[in-house]
Amino acid sequence: MKERSVAIYVEAVHRVTPFRPDVLERWFRFYNDDAIPAMRRHGYQTVGAWRLLTGGAGEDLIVNRFASMAAFEEASANLFADPAIAAGSAAVRADVPDFAVAEVVKLGLSPPQLSDAQIEAQLQSARHAGPAGSYYDLQVRSRAASIPALVERLLQNGTGTTSGPTLFAVYQTRIGLRDEVTSLWRVPKHDLGAQPALGLGIFGGELAREERVDLMLPLPYSPLQ
Repeated sequence: MKERSVAIYVEAVHRVTPFRPDVLERWFRFYNDDAIPAMRRHGYQTVGAWRLLTGGAGEDLIVNRFASMAAFEEASANLFADPAIAAGSAAVRADVPDFAVAEVVKLGLSPPQLSDAQIEAQLQSARHAGPAGSYYDLQVRSRAASIPALVERLLQNGTGTTSGPTLFAVYQTRIGLRDEVTSLWRVPKHDLGAQPALGLGIFGGELAREERVDLMLPLPYSPLQ
């Protein structure tokens, strides 16, 4: 029997300089008007896009999903050849002559026990988590000696629920830190409560030897609001 291929996640973190509100606004407008439409044309399945409220200043995150590595390679080649990207980038630099952006890209694999239908169901749960302002979006990067045990913990705590913390994406780094798992969560504010450190047990807990949690704010062009 042919083994089911797992989804590929491509995570890109952008750091924009100079760090000024007008420059960030121009960068986000480029993404909204030029990049996102082009990505849709070429088969990108965008999970979400966020401004990172913790971490480096001027950073944003976008996560896309692909059915296979071959699908990613074809889509990215077509995207970079799209004239709209070149024209949009040139327009940004015309408006902001000292504009620069650094991009760090990470590739990850979805856990094999999650089907495409389950992945989509988790995204739907996050979309219906409640009104804006009633939850936090979090990126959690965990490192552990046992990746299978860590992934199982994350799936137990964040899937199959109609309320509470929702795990809407999880992927093990394929290129980068080999023992790292990234998980994206939508967490009701009341679940973290007055003692947020206690709430972090929903993530890797004692299974993670290192864990970083970053707060994210959905950008206007993010499918996940």
